[in-house]
Amino acid sequence: KIAKHVNHKYYDSLLCLAPYQWPFNTWLNQIKYHQKFELAALLAQIFCYHIANALTQSDSENMLMINVPTHISRWQERGYNQAHLIAKHIAKQLNIRYREDLIIRVKATEKQVGKNGVARRKNLKNAFRLADLNTLKKSEQWQNKHILLFDDVVTTGTTVNEIAKILKKLGVKQITVVAIALAIEKI
Repeated sequence: KIAKHVNHKYYDSLLCLAPYQWPFNTWLNQIKYHQKFELAALLAQIFCYHIANALTQSDSENMLMINVPTHISRWQERGYNQAHLIAKHIAKQLNIRYREDLIIRVKATEKQVGKNGVARRKNLKNAFRLADLNTLKKSEQWQNKHILLFDDVVTTGTTVNEIAKILKKLGVKQITVVAIALAIEKI
């Protein structure tokens, strides 16, 4: 069951390790803003330990893990994408094929922190596209795929939903969003 506040029109399921609270929020911020890259492997190991059973029911040959991409300007500013750092460790531990180049962020969006759902959707409209339309459009390649779409934190689900919409148009059969943390709706 997907949390009520999470936008999930285009993906099929959501697997999160924990709420966005201590220690996960601290560790994710240390990776993202303080280059504590060793925490990416630790978070992947914890994630795989707790979540692997939920994923092993699927055909791993048809599984492909991708991550939410960062815009080139943000990558140049930071020098890395924290989602990629964690996702590649998860894929390796689960023995799932990983591609970081399937989706490109073409719009340099404002940061999502502090925005409500409406503002997030407006900010992310047309922010992503497929990397190479010529080789990716063959629906027979994608109709049996189970994509694991990784983001470090899911708040409203807008980012992953935008990417999932593109993947569904490509013909992807099943999309599972996987994340370290879910930001809990404030009551």
